Amino acid sequence: MAVYDYQCEKCGATMEVWHSIKETPKIECSKCGSACKRLITNGNFILKGFGWFSQDDREDRQRSKDAEKAQKKQDDHGGDMRVK
Repeated sequence: MAVYDYQCEKCGATMEVWHSIKETPKIECSKCGSACKRLITNGNFILKGFGWFSQDDREDRQRSKDAEKAQKKQDDHGGDMRVK
């Protein structure tokens, strides 16, 4: 079940209605009894947990990239980091 917003075509009143996504109910305005149309609204969708861009620690990501570069550089030199 999901919440959908509807608006009366006559008086402009808005309301929330719970119904299945498969349903196409005929919604009538509770104030004037006219037909209502479904509104397109923003969903309430929140990404939780780690791994999502908004929650990533960008500094940690940069440190990981720097560590990978240093490891690659060390591997390229056969493990010998001395200046020749």
